[in-house]
Amino acid sequence: MKIFLIDFENVKSKGLTGIDMLESDDTVIILYSENSDTISFEMHQKVMKCRADIEYFKVHVGGKNALDFQLSTLLGYIVARGEHSHAFIISNDRGFDFLHDFWHGNFVEGISTVVYRTRTISQALSYAQGSAAPVKTEEPEEETVEASAPVIEEDVFEPAESLIEEIEEQNEQKPEAETEAVIKPKARTPRPRGYMPNLTHILQEVCSAEQIQQISELLSESETKEELHNSLAKIYKQQATDFYKLIRPRYLRLKQLYLKENPEQPKNITEAESDAIPEPEASAPVGDKLTSLILENVDKEFESEAERIRKCVLAAQTKQQFYIRMVKEFGKTTGCKIYKGLKNNCDEILEAARECEN
Repeated sequence: MKIFLIDFENVKSKGLTGIDMLESDDTVIILYSENSDTISFEMHQKVMKCRADIEYFKVHVGGKNALDFQLSTLLGYIVARGEHSHAFIISNDRGFDFLHDFWHGNFVEGISTVVYRTRTISQALSYAQGSAAPVKTEEPEEETVEASAPVIEEDVFEPAESLIEEIEEQNEQKPEAETEAVIKPKARTPRPRGYMPNLTHILQEVCSAEQIQQISELLSESETKEELHNSLAKIYKQQATDFYKLIRPRYLRLKQLYLKENPEQPKNITEAESDAIPEPEASAPVGDKLTSLILENVDKEFESEAERIRKCVLAAQTKQQFYIRMVKEFGKTTGCKIYKGLKNNCDEILEAARECEN
């Protein structure tokens, strides 16, 4: 997993050369300001086709080197989390080379992320693949007509409370002109329906078809989450924990779907768990569906706050607004912790909230 921090003020569209070669587990964060918020149509097309996660962060200028300072701070946060193998700064500014020296010097020990500066994404990929020096690549010619790159309505960067009002104003802005190419988020993949499609969707990236079938049998025979985990451990040893972590948040929903499709086998679920399973979606009130989704995904320590969380969801239209509501309601520390537990299924939760309004 690699992450690329783009100093867009410095490199413009040329710095994104090679973005079409990135993988789905890579991340690109484009840091731009009101002084540099345009991108060539040619590069815009490559960005839209890119498989990586593209995020936009508008830097609040007002002082010298404002973008450089904010990029450096963000880099420190990323390196500390240790989730990426490489963190590349895409810039022509050689001053960022000191960040490489800092993170790989004697002052900081034990970091797992390689920090390096290159001029383009393609040069960064060459370095990551083991080239001693980044390979020079032909960079695309800039188009004379450029497209505006507004902030995307997604949690690019968890905002500070002091910026809440400004972020909400940005969300209400309309596109400036029909002739501009507005960058939009990628379409959300439709949610699978049915027991096996859901289980396959959860496990397909880490399991073979044969393993998914075997796990399905273990899940259908289990009476509790703990029993499922023990059954997985007997067969898959060290892999069992990885499989269980993917299934656990959706365990009750999967059991519900299985029993709905196999009504002749109700014995494999305990009476206590059956009380916790929501009724089938066709007969359940929409409000119950939203509450059930919250309870399924939130950490156990916050289950008693489900009603307050539900009110925050109903008052939000986007992930970013939901995050802001949570921080206002619970404070930054607790709000962030609850939001992270719900983040992966936030689209589904917001969709259920919109159904409540209708």
